[in-house]
Amino acid sequence: MPTPHKSTVPGDFYVEDGCCMGCDVPMIEAPHLFEYETEEQDSHHCFVCRQPSDDRELDDMLRTITRSETECIFYRGNDPAILQRMADMGKPHLCDATASPPPPTKPRWRFW
Repeated sequence: MPTPHKSTVPGDFYVEDGCCMGCDVPMIEAPHLFEYETEEQDSHHCFVCRQPSDDRELDDMLRTITRSETECIFYRGNDPAILQRMADMGKPHLCDATASPPPPTKPRWRFW
């Protein structure tokens, strides 16, 4: 299981420590949920600064996971609906909480 970045706020979503390449996808898709380490830390590593608090923010987080090229953002919760969405997105391997992820449901078109 990956280790969350030390600055990650408590909650179900996190960025794996040492994985971020500074791709800016989180800052483009969900700047209200992610931050970079400060310049003094001499790093360009992002982390989850705020957990999603409503459906819109959850959609923003899941869209960020889908579009991130490095697959550094993980879900460690147990919500069956989120686990299913992760499977439907083709990202069940980014879920910590389940040993056998749910199978994808029928393909759906989603326009973010």
